Amino acid sequence: MTAPTHAPQRSIDRARLAAGLPLACQSWPLEIVDTTGSTNTDLNQRLRASRVLNEALVRVAYQQSAGRGRRGRPWLAAAGDALMFSLAYPIRRPLAELAGLSLAVGTAILAGLRTVPGLAAAPLALKWPNDILLDGAKLGGVLIETVWSDAGGSAVVIGIGLNLYGAQALAEELAARATPGAPLNAIASLDQVLAQPDITTILAALLSALAEMLTRFEQQGFAAFRAAWLADHAYAGQAVVLLENGQEIARGTADSIDQQGLLQITAADGTLHSCAVGDVSLRLRAGADPAGSPVDAAPQTAAGVQH
Repeated sequence: MTAPTHAPQRSIDRARLAAGLPLACQSWPLEIVDTTGSTNTDLNQRLRASRVLNEALVRVAYQQSAGRGRRGRPWLAAAGDALMFSLAYPIRRPLAELAGLSLAVGTAILAGLRTVPGLAAAPLALKWPNDILLDGAKLGGVLIETVWSDAGGSAVVIGIGLNLYGAQALAEELAARATPGAPLNAIASLDQVLAQPDITTILAALLSALAEMLTRFEQQGFAAFRAAWLADHAYAGQAVVLLENGQEIARGTADSIDQQGLLQITAADGTLHSCAVGDVSLRLRAGADPAGSPVDAAPQTAAGVQH
């Protein structure tokens, strides 16, 4: 199918995409649809029904009517303004050995984006547990769902959403839908740092990086990606608040992550809190910003990946 826009940079060119992929993922079946409810849901339901996943499968939608993310958050994007896709992958690790996979995916996304001409020096960063930031604002994110798992491995669906165009319009729509007084995310899109982002080029870069990352994760687990994640940790050394279901559960300094990908926060009394992903949100505490200088701004909310 073709994109519901005639701009070439917003339409996936299958031939050019294949030419830009390494051998490791050139054989992956690629489904492209104009619109769907949710690419993650599409693949999840299909795999649950068939119980078969012998090779990776990619599904891309130019628009989603029921995109979702952590804690059921909706994904909003006009047709052609975002890259939204899901990758179903048969990973040779049981569920107990998938800790940190979402963080490893984040490192792959940044690695892929940095291979795109014009993005090598872009101010990209990672916000625990699954957000991609551009100059401190949310550019996109990751949602991973495990469809099944046994001793031999797991079938996972990795959903990725990345804003290519229209950050201002998206921010205005989110503000219009928000509860009065609720803090809002700062929103970013690649067109703020790259003239006419090309969806084919960016998809090829991300799939290439994901293929490499997944092979390495199968062999070494999250430990192989911890240093890379920490190098791009947006809130390292910053004052943060951790919320669960809207209630504060910890505050302190965001220090590190452990070998399982758990966020480590040091409280004022020196107590170390290790925080699992679960149903939590991470916010900068009022008076701190990602660059480390005091500010007089409201804390940002943590938005989950939306697929």
